Amino acid sequence: MNLYERFSKEFSSLKSSSIIPLLKTISVCDLSEPLPNQLDPKRTIFLGSKNQISESIPLFQKHGAEHFVQIDRDGFIYDLLAASIMLQKPEAFIKNPLPFFINHFKPNEEGDNVRSTTLEFNSSFEKSALLLQISQFLEANPKASNFIESIHMIADEMIMNAMYNAPVDPAGAPIFMNMDRAEAVELPGDKKAKIFITHDERRLLIGCEDPFGSVSRYKIMQQFAKVYRGDQASPNTGGGGAGLGCKMMIDHSCSFYMVVQKSKRTLVCCSLPLGVSYMKAERMSKNLHLVFF
Repeated sequence: MNLYERFSKEFSSLKSSSIIPLLKTISVCDLSEPLPNQLDPKRTIFLGSKNQISESIPLFQKHGAEHFVQIDRDGFIYDLLAASIMLQKPEAFIKNPLPFFINHFKPNEEGDNVRSTTLEFNSSFEKSALLLQISQFLEANPKASNFIESIHMIADEMIMNAMYNAPVDPAGAPIFMNMDRAEAVELPGDKKAKIFITHDERRLLIGCEDPFGSVSRYKIMQQFAKVYRGDQASPNTGGGGAGLGCKMMIDHSCSFYMVVQKSKRTLVCCSLPLGVSYMKAERMSKNLHLVFF
């Protein structure tokens, strides 16, 4: 069954029908059912319902999954749309992800009320100023301001990853990964990273892009096996708490996206629902998107 057939009722409210042919090319596999003997992870979205992230990890490790979406959540259809675009057009998505999220937000009676800000940086010295600007942006919307603490933790992790874990030399060797995080660093040459936030009345997205594309799928999956499945046999893959940092971001969000264009850029995003309590948001089932190309 393809994605459109499975959710034709939900997709009937789409603003544009031009995406429907794309949806018909994508298969779906439900975690509650036996997996088919043959599947193409580059054309498949895996579905869950109230599952723990640890239950999805084998799909990514053993079957090459890129997208795991929980269909028990309100607005799950928009994660399916984002996953569809990432499967079919990853380069377009990573170059300019905001329109895909903004255009797929469900409008409300008062209008979309979309607000966005993007901040560039190239030095670890800038972190405090970046976090202050993020706080000021969130404080302008009472619904968003409820999540300032979570967003601060996520933003801090994203900035530190972009400054210390991501940079590599022309040979692909880490530049700052093993440095003390209290030691200030600057990105080499004229390279810059950027962090952005966008939200409407229902959903908030925070993301960070670095200009290196140095994240390894194999290493990320090894780290996930450690932190989510207690795989003590997983080797130490370097980068200190890479897996723990990702887990923290996932724990404090409802959807986690990592899109890596090898040797060019890495995009990491987290989305949170607005209009619900902090505790309810944290208890929601999590969606996971890991794309490497």
